[in-house]
Amino acid sequence: MNDVASPILKVKDLHAYIGGFHILQGVNFEAEEYKLTAILGRNGVGKTTTLKTIMGIYKAARGEVFFKGENITNFPTHSIVKRGISFVPAEKNVFANLTVIENLKLAYNGPKEKFDDKLEMVMNLFPELKRFSGLLAGELSGGQQRMLALACGLVREHDLLILDEPSEGLSPAYVKNFYRQLRHYMLENKKTILLIEQNFAYAREITDYIYLMDKGVVVTGFPSEKIEENNHVIRRILGVSL
Repeated sequence: MNDVASPILKVKDLHAYIGGFHILQGVNFEAEEYKLTAILGRNGVGKTTTLKTIMGIYKAARGEVFFKGENITNFPTHSIVKRGISFVPAEKNVFANLTVIENLKLAYNGPKEKFDDKLEMVMNLFPELKRFSGLLAGELSGGQQRMLALACGLVREHDLLILDEPSEGLSPAYVKNFYRQLRHYMLENKKTILLIEQNFAYAREITDYIYLMDKGVVVTGFPSEKIEENNHVIRRILGVSL
C-alpha cells in the first residue's frame, strides 16, 4: 500500500452492494496530496462503484472514507462536493439546452473575478471547445460533450479532482495530449488527482502511484517508477505486458 503519513483521501475496507450483488469487497487505498493516483482494472471489477461510493452516490455497507482527515462515509454527495472534491463521472453529464460557456459558468463555484482565468485554463486544455463555445451542448458530438464534462470538472474549485475513465469517447491522439496537459495542470496548480482508467498505456505515462483492482478489491499498489518490477501482476490483472 501507499506509505503516506497523511493522505488527502483514505479508503478503508470499503464494501458496497448494488442490486443485491456484493460489488466492493473490502477496498483499501490512499491518494497522496499533489500527486496523481490511478486505479486500473478491467471492466466490471468495481472501479466506478468505488468512486461513486466515495462520492455518496452509492451507500457503503461497511468501511470508511476519509477526506482531509474527516470521515465522510455516506455523506450526501452535495456535502462531499462542498468539502472540495470535484467528480467527473464517465457519463456525459452536461446540460444540452445550455451553451458550452453557460455549462462552464454553471459548474464554476469560485469567486466571479477568477472565472476568466479558469475559463482560459480549460480552453487551453480543450481548444476544440473554444471554437464551439457559443453552441448548445446538445449540438456537440459525443466526444465534444465528453470534453465539456471534463472541462466542467476542472473549472470547479477543488482540492481533489476525481476522473472516471476520462479517455472514454476521445480519440487516442486527443487522449495522449489531454493527459500530458492534465499532468502539467496538476503540477503547475498544485492539485491532487485520482484517476480511474482501463487503458494502462495512457495511465502509466502520467501517474505517480498505481493501484490494480480486480473482483471488488485493490490487489496491489506501487509507485510508477516500479512498474517494471510489477510486470507479472500487471499482466495477470490487466492482461497487458510492458
